[in-house]
Amino acid sequence: MPASAVPSFSEVRAAYIASDALLLARDGRPLQSTRIDMTQRSLPWTRIEDVSPAFLRALAAHRPARRA
Repeated sequence: MPASAVPSFSEVRAAYIASDALLLARDGRPLQSTRIDMTQRSLPWTRIEDVSPAFLRALAAHRPARRA
């Protein structure tokens, strides 16, 4: 597959729809979560800064080598 056929990270993220909807209070606090798509489970995006460094190291250590 040519690299031009692969969508960019921005395109993937822009097209992403979580399977749950949040009901928020006036101050932005989540009050309730309701599943709106029963066909799949798509959780909200997690920023890389919010992921444990130990998890990222473990993930990098166990990923397969790239093919040329």
